[in-house]
Amino acid sequence: MRRFIILLLPPALLAAAFYILRGTLSVMDFAWRRIASVWRFAAGHLTSYLPFSLMETAGTALALLLAALLIALIVALFRRRGVFRALRRLGAFVVVIAYGAAIFIWAFLPGYYAQPTYTDALERRNISAEEIASALTFFRDRANSLSGSVKRDGDGRFAESIDDIITLSELVYGDTELEFPRLSASRARPKKMLYSELMSRTRFTGIYFALTGEANINVHSPRAFLPFTAAHELAHSRGAAREDEANFFAVAACLTSNVTVYEYSGCLAAVSYLGGALAEADIYAFADITAGYGEYVVRDLDDSRSYWFEIEEKNAEAPAVAAFADAVNETYDAYLRANGQDDGMRSYGECVDLLTVWALRRI
Repeated sequence: MRRFIILLLPPALLAAAFYILRGTLSVMDFAWRRIASVWRFAAGHLTSYLPFSLMETAGTALALLLAALLIALIVALFRRRGVFRALRRLGAFVVVIAYGAAIFIWAFLPGYYAQPTYTDALERRNISAEEIASALTFFRDRANSLSGSVKRDGDGRFAESIDDIITLSELVYGDTELEFPRLSASRARPKKMLYSELMSRTRFTGIYFALTGEANINVHSPRAFLPFTAAHELAHSRGAAREDEANFFAVAACLTSNVTVYEYSGCLAAVSYLGGALAEADIYAFADITAGYGEYVVRDLDDSRSYWFEIEEKNAEAPAVAAFADAVNETYDAYLRANGQDDGMRSYGECVDLLTVWALRRI
């Protein structure tokens, strides 16, 4: 027991230090830009050579190991022998997880409390419905002009290959790095998730895992939005911890990438977020602008809505899966709220003001 406590002491102290210091901006800034960025870069560089998601593979292995250890403990208790050995093995597992958690805390959580990554390059401010309408028109027109330049199948549906999207991701952030110097370097590459169907059922399109530096994407999600999703997860690897920031940087990077498939996908994401905001602020302006969506843009937006509607139908037919999906979403929402994002999962949509201010510079 004493050895177990001694081994747990370092990660416990690291976690405690974070929660004591997280309100100190200078400390969080230093940790985020000088310490965490080194871990993210190194981990992302090393795991980029793996053709699979280490997060997904290791997570599965750890889950199976935990199940085996718990079963062994139950059997030992039932037989009334070997209990100490089973507890010791379970304790070793807990120690490994504790060290991993401590590294994750300092590798990613400071980003929620440090200066926003757009600081010094973009002013966040209140915006009007008229400004949102102008930005939406800007992205709509770009989307319309690009929609016929991406690969499509015989039915006119978006048909770019996933492998090409992943390969082209290396070209996306060049100009954005110059515009926003607080973005850190990254060698991470998007990774296909084997559990993409499960990701869809839990309503997630991707996940960045700071411990392995991997940007994992759900390859079952609507294809036209996949480049944007890849750019969003890569934004996390470059220092945009908050979800609204990651959404904003994903769009900005896509539109300045000179990679058509990414430019188009970024525009689709932008019109989705801005359209939702304008519909709440001025439904008539929303109707007028969206009436100008091109045929392919309408097709891709409809395909996305249809996909997620089908997912909800599947979940409704499987109560256990639906309950699991709700639990995952509630847990993630609580995680975001616990780390300073008071709107939880709704914070994804808070990129509207950033997108609008950025777009108005280009109109």
